[in-house]
Amino acid sequence: MSENGPYPPELEALCDALINSDCDSAVKSRLFNILNNWEESKGFKLCESNKDLVRSLIELFLLNNPSVSKQVNLVLTECLEFEEMPEGPPTAIFDGSTLELIRQKVMPAFKDNLESTKDTEILEHWNLCVKLLGKHLHSGAGLINGLMTVVEKAFKLADGVVIEAAFRSWMVLMNNFSLSPHILNSSKRVKLLTRPLQVNNAKTEST
Repeated sequence: MSENGPYPPELEALCDALINSDCDSAVKSRLFNILNNWEESKGFKLCESNKDLVRSLIELFLLNNPSVSKQVNLVLTECLEFEEMPEGPPTAIFDGSTLELIRQKVMPAFKDNLESTKDTEILEHWNLCVKLLGKHLHSGAGLINGLMTVVEKAFKLADGVVIEAAFRSWMVLMNNFSLSPHILNSSKRVKLLTRPLQVNNAKTEST
């Protein structure tokens, strides 16, 4: 499918950003096949063979363009609903380099944007990442620590709307860990997961 469109109006900003991105041409072509036929496709299957599509979309969060980010969220949310995944998305949709991209670039960008704009839409994108990462968050500390910096920053902001959204995001994280209930038997993991709630603003909001 050509990059020339026409594009679905609800995905126009995303398609424009994709045209100008430096992602692999074959990956770009596959994405345009999906996006130009959005009414029929409504997403794609989350599986190892589509991991490059997932990465290319997540990279667009780094443009810090609210319209593009919102449309990336729309597409990947549809992918989460493309088929039932009671155990969460397959871990094979992320390789090591994409996990590092999320930890080292995407999460710091979310944190900085949240601090400067107080836009709760950023927490919606964070929620999406938590859902996509699934069981990747159940082992090790580097990735989960990277994600926690964003919601911790949200709790520290003196803004009631942001703090309320932060509580909702924290619940998304709890739902993620319900995929592996035995993880919550680890005192270290429980301490890590409850750390955002120790922020003064969070404690004040909950009383």
